[in-house]
Amino acid sequence: MLVAYDSMTGNVKRFIHKLNMPAVQIDEALVLDEDFILITYTTGFGNVPERVLDFLERNNEKLKGVSASGNR
Repeated sequence: MLVAYDSMTGNVKRFIHKLNMPAVQIDEALVLDEDFILITYTTGFGNVPERVLDFLERNNEKLKGVSASGNR
């Protein structure tokens, strides 16, 4: 299954590379036509980053699971 991810500090990106799964970093225009799992960082106290929210508005129908990283 495809992994869509976003990484602010590089921690999520390093984790993704260890998975050895097909992956794509999200951006403002990305639209996926296959099922995917989202892995992202959080901001503040577990808030979803704006770029991720925008991505999910365009791609929520194919989303099958979410994992988030953070230090709080």
